[in-house]
Amino acid sequence: MSASAALWLSIVAVGVYHGINPAMGWPLAVANGMAARSARAVFGTLLPLGGGHFIAMAVVLLPFSWLSAYADWSRPIRIGAGLLVLAFGV
Repeated sequence: MSASAALWLSIVAVGVYHGINPAMGWPLAVANGMAARSARAVFGTLLPLGGGHFIAMAVVLLPFSWLSAYADWSRPIRIGAGLLVLAFGV
């Protein structure tokens, strides 16, 4: 398995755990709807929860995608750094 595939597989595993775990955000939406005694309140809560999930996913996915890009470019970066060290040595 490549490093990139392993990284994305771990992201999927975290997402599956997040979706299965009942302690995540959807009970907050239901509780808000029950407190307001309105189904509209449930849907009103879903937009902020969705926005929070989007931001949380971006915070997690960006470092993984950067690491994936680094893994793809690690050989040229190492070769370039080695040549730079040799050039300074000469």
